[in-house]
Order: sequence, then structure tokens, then C-alpha cells
Amino acid sequence: MQPDGSAIAFVRGGNSIWMKTPEAADTSLHVVVPASQLLTNIHALTFSPDGAYLVFIAESQPGVPIVMYVNMTGGISQTLYMYGTTPVAVSWYHPLPGRFELLVVSKQVLSVDTEYTVSHFSAGYYETAPPPPTTLFTTMNQPITAVAYNDDTSQVACAIAGTLFVGTVNEGASPAITQNAGFPALNGVQSVTWLPYSTGVGVCATLPGDGATSALIVQPNANPALLANAQHLGDLDLTVPLAGGAHVIVQ
Repeated sequence: MQPDGSAIAFVRGGNSIWMKTPEAADTSLHVVVPASQLLTNIHALTFSPDGAYLVFIAESQPGVPIVMYVNMTGGISQTLYMYGTTPVAVSWYHPLPGRFELLVVSKQVLSVDTEYTVSHFSAGYYETAPPPPTTLFTTMNQPITAVAYNDDTSQVACAIAGTLFVGTVNEGASPAITQNAGFPALNGVQSVTWLPYSTGVGVCATLPGDGATSALIVQPNANPALLANAQHLGDLDLTVPLAGGAHVIVQ
């Protein structure tokens, strides 16, 4: 969803991105990235905080995913991030005007292991030669499938091997994350997003003994609160702070 809540972006058929306003009866459906651009496996949509750009992961060549972006005023999709590793997730790191400040989760298959890396990628909207990304933390043979920093980047929430992990990051010589003991352990996590004002984390997770996927609000020292569940629920977005809450989008 756009940061001001005015429109929702979604993928159709894996090869195009469309938008519409949140009202169910709305007929303003329009294409942002058409199938004629020949992209496949589009996923991980995220808007810039100013709503000017939509960032996503897609394949322009079979089996080679890259991070791309499209200007919301029009134009074709452009490559944003391609550093020899395979991106698996992308989210916004910190809202700075006129800049792509992204968290990119990537994987690299080594001789016998697979390394997963969370990196901070920083580039101006019109910068042609941005610096390489900065590694924040890594895991070995523990897939990271989703990551999100809170409003002031003091805490990170991520799905590591399907488990919710909320903590702080040591960005020194040996990047690591330290778990916040106030958040309960939760398995089967597919996506993560912070609530407005960093009051908690929204997740999609498969609960024990239940084949459905549930959208949950997880807060420190509290039991998870159920928002919705369905057999094929896959993603969740909480945006647009409201008095006492926020708009919730589940897919």
C-alpha cells in the first residue's frame, strides 16, 4: 500500500503489477508494470516513504532475480540492485528524502553451505554509481525470508528459518543479532512488518495444528493477537497510522 493509504499495488500472474484504491467498489484498476516488459516471478513490493517509487524483485532473465524499481509517474522498470548474490526479500530501511534506503536479503550458495545476508543499500534517486551495500548480519544455512527495521532502526524483526526474531543488531566486525526476550517465539513465519510507532510487529505465520496461515500482531510480553486467517494468506502490510491503530492489508 502507498504510504498515504491512497492505493494498493499487487502482482497479477507473476509478470505484471497493478494498482487500485482500497475501496472494494473502486473501478480505477490500472497497470504499473505491464506484462509486455517481460518480467517474471515479481514479488516483494515495497513503496518508497514518499510514494514516488515502487521497488520489487523480479527476473528479467530466467532464474536470475534482481531488485528493480519503477517511477510512479510513469516509465519502464529499471535495475536497482545486482551484486552477484540472489535477492530474496527487500524492504525499506530508513526514510531519507530523495534516496533509496533499502534492506536487501540475499543468498549465496557456497561450496557446501548457503549464506544469507541482510544488507543496507543506499543510493540517491538519480545516482548512477552507488557504493556497494553494507552487510548488517548474516546466517549460515538458516534462510532469512523477511526483514524489517522499526521506525528509528534501533530494532530489527526478521523471519529466520520460519521463526520470528526481534532484536538489536551489532554491525561491527562480526555482525550479529541479539534477541529481544520480550517477544514470544513464533514459528512458520512468512512475512514481517512493524506497527506504526514501533509498538509491535505484524506477521503472517502458520500456527501449530492449524493448516491455515494467520495474520498476527505480536507485542512485547503479550500473547499474539489474531487479525485474520486463511488457507493461502501470504503477506501482510500495516500502514497509515490511525488513532488507536492502522490500516491492515492481508494477501
